[in-house]
Amino acid sequence: VIGASEDRGKFGGRLIFNLLHHGFRGRVYPINPKRRTILGHKAYSDIRYVPAPPDVAVLAVPANDLLAALQGCVSSGVKVAVVITGQLAETGHEGTRIEEEAVAIARAADMRILGPNCLGALNTASSVCLSPSVTMSVERLHKGYVGVVSQSGALQTAMFMRAFDAGIGFSSAITLGNQADLELSDGFDYLVDDPETKAILLYI
Repeated sequence: VIGASEDRGKFGGRLIFNLLHHGFRGRVYPINPKRRTILGHKAYSDIRYVPAPPDVAVLAVPANDLLAALQGCVSSGVKVAVVITGQLAETGHEGTRIEEEAVAIARAADMRILGPNCLGALNTASSVCLSPSVTMSVERLHKGYVGVVSQSGALQTAMFMRAFDAGIGFSSAITLGNQADLELSDGFDYLVDDPETKAILLYI
């Protein structure tokens, strides 16, 4: 988690809290140059210093720091970068330039990007919650068979709240944001092949 924090008022704080809170069983590497530990896990100043190549990196950093963070992911062998960072193509010329360069960095290294400007994803069968959404900080996630792919993080948040209150669980919930690399069709293809998913909901 690049931009990890113990402050749940920040995106990086909610990201690592939600991941640990919902029982992720893999290794977690908080990246924060100002902290030695975060939520009981050793913190690293740079992703390049973690002891094993992470499969996934989740980035909650300012737009101006995004390209350097992605270069670090490439150097570390990350396969997928979940980019929460916003203020990119949706804001104008400079944001578009950063976003396009981010995609170029990823494609040159065969790394995929979910986002940017998204609220991440979750998979309840694997106890993986890579989302900074406040709504994901519930006591426990309902496991279920509905897979959701949503361009809009805000709309998915609303869907999650309504479903949670009704006792309906998701198999996976994926937000796409700007769809700079991975698109809604990629999420749909994943859910079609997912044995844990019996119904698919798309917000296009």
